[in-house]
Parts: sequence; structure tokens; C-alpha cells
Amino acid sequence: MNNATEMETGNPSVIRRINRDAILRLLRQRKSCSRAALAKQLKLAPATVSAVVGELIRDNLVVETGILSVDQRSPGRPSRGLKLNPEAGYVFGVVLDTADSNLTISAMWSDYAGNMSQVHDFLISSELGEADVVSSITKVIFDLKNKLSKDANIIATAMGIPGVVVGDEIRYAPRLPGLLGERFHRMASAKLGNAVFLENNVNLALYSEAKAQPALRTSNYGYLLVSEGVGSGISLANNIWKSQNWSGEIGHIRVPLADRGLQTLESIIGLNGICIEGIKRLGGNFQETHFDIDNVENVGQIESLIQQYVTYLLIAIQALNAAVGLDDIILSSRETGFLRYIQPMVLKQIEQSPLKLAVSISDNPESSLTEGAALFGLSCALQAFEHRKTLS
Repeated sequence: MNNATEMETGNPSVIRRINRDAILRLLRQRKSCSRAALAKQLKLAPATVSAVVGELIRDNLVVETGILSVDQRSPGRPSRGLKLNPEAGYVFGVVLDTADSNLTISAMWSDYAGNMSQVHDFLISSELGEADVVSSITKVIFDLKNKLSKDANIIATAMGIPGVVVGDEIRYAPRLPGLLGERFHRMASAKLGNAVFLENNVNLALYSEAKAQPALRTSNYGYLLVSEGVGSGISLANNIWKSQNWSGEIGHIRVPLADRGLQTLESIIGLNGICIEGIKRLGGNFQETHFDIDNVENVGQIESLIQQYVTYLLIAIQALNAAVGLDDIILSSRETGFLRYIQPMVLKQIEQSPLKLAVSISDNPESSLTEGAALFGLSCALQAFEHRKTLS
């Protein structure tokens, strides 16, 4: 241990902050725990735990639950449970999505303990300028806030943007060109009156998937979202990977297509792309959770288009894997039925290639982005909130 660390950890205020963080982190993992269990797990003196817990209760971050147990061999105070106070604060997650010339605002909240509300979707015109978009988001959030208690404490709002986001700046958003720059963030922060965090929408899904599948937290995995555009995110051991040379917007990669020259991946495998449109035109039956080509005349042509789709989807997967070596790929689309239909074909092609990847389909394609936004906002806001610092 170096001198700087010794000096820092010898500071009582620093030690208290470290202990607070450790207790809150363990309660977030365990949901409920006694003082004795906290002391044992964290190797802290019972008196230290009692003092910190008392402070956290006064700060409204922790509440006592019912009696967990009574030790008959050691008469005295019953063992009471402790848990995070869900009403300590709320974070709103908002995702902007464009489809069929419309803008959808999906929103939900997470309370301080990590409990989630249902996703609420609101459809507005995609022709609106940034001031109108901010006003629409504000209305959506205020409508949701009205479902909470009147004095609910809103900690922050996190927003998923379909494009490239760097800090408070939207650098690239082809379907929302009116939101480019930092002004959108400034307007949203002023209008909402709380801290606002921006992130690429697909990156947010990584938070949701890691919560749903804890094994992913130690894995290097990619998330490939196929909608009208094609976006992706990468998580390395539970950390979103970002690089100056990697934006995740792989839909604009250009590849050769027979008789059509160079085409973007988006124009080939996107939901409005050449393959999907051709399959629909020939009678492919697309439903939300099901796809089939039964009772159609041109089965051979459809199968050829499906195989072409799988080939170019594999190119997208290879592009994602080329950024960093991955263990898993999660595919996501609102056309879940079609993805499940082609999954065996994708796996077969991967088996015949040098790639060593597991490929799965997201179980919650509709809600994963919005849930991820709320989790991202909670993650961004926790440190400052728990130490009563001003969020900005």
C-alpha cells in the first residue's frame, strides 16, 4: 500500500464513505440483509455497521423490514432486515425510436432499489424540431410522474438516442438530424429540471441484458439490433466498450450485392431492406413471435432470399466480432419470430466458419432498450445521489 492510499484511507470521512458504499452495494445485490450479516460479509465491526446504517436510515436511503430471525441462544434485540428504500428517488429511462416516419418515445421509471415500472409508448411525428421533441419528452415524463406520489424525488433522466453520442453531444443521428449537437441536452436539462444523461440506444440494452442474464457480466458479448437501421453495442466484462474508432452504427457498412453494386448493410438486412421487403412481397408470413413460409407459391425464391439475409447478417456479426473478440452475440428485433426462424441457419454458418460464438435471441426486444435507459440513469446518478452531491 502506498503512502497516498494509507493517508486517504486513514481519513475518517473517506472511511465512512467507503463503508457507506460497501453497505449500499451489498444491499443492492442481496435485496435484504441484517446488520449482523452486513458486518460478517464486509468484515466490519458491528458498531461500525450500526453507525453507518443509522446514518443511511436518516438519509432515507435504507429502511428496516420485518424481523428476520431471533437467536434463542443469544437473547437480546431481534435481527431486523434492512433494504434499500425504493421511494428514496426515481430515475426515468427514455428511448427515442423512429419507424415508418414516426417518432416513438418509450419511457419507464426505476426506483432507487431497482424496481421497474411498465414501459409506456407514445407516438409523435418525426417531423418535429428539437424544442418540440423536448416538450413531448417532458409531457411523457410528467404523465408518468403523476402515477407516483406527489412528492416523488426525481433523481435523473437517461435518454437513448439512435445514433452516436459522446458525453452531452449527439454527433450522428441520421433519423433525427434536428437533434445534433449539445443544445438538445441543454434544453432537456433545463426543461426537466434534473440531471440528464445521453447514450446510444443499443448500448443501453447491454444494461438490461446483464440484469436479466447475470452470467453475461463476466462475458464479452455483443448486441445487434435490427430495425429500420442496424445498430450494435459491446460489453466487455460488464463494461460498455467505447473507442474513438467504434461507434456501433454498423448499418452503414457498405458491402457488394449481386446486380446492385455496393449497398449498406442497413439497406440489405434492415426491416425496410431489400431482403425483408422481398420476402414479404413473395408471401412470407411475418408475425411478432412467429414466421413461416407455409402456403406460398414461391418457396424457392423466398428460401433464396432468406439464405441471402443470413449471409449478410453474418457479415454484420463478423463486423461486430472484429472490433474485439466476443463470446456471445445477442440478436434483437421486433420481428422476433423471423430471427428465431433463421437462428439455426445462422448457427450452422458460424459452425462452418472460424468464428467461435454463441448466438441467442433477446427475450425482451421491445423493453430492453428502455429498461436499459433506466438502469443506465440509475448507474450514472447513484454515486452523487448517495453522497448528497448536486447532479448536473
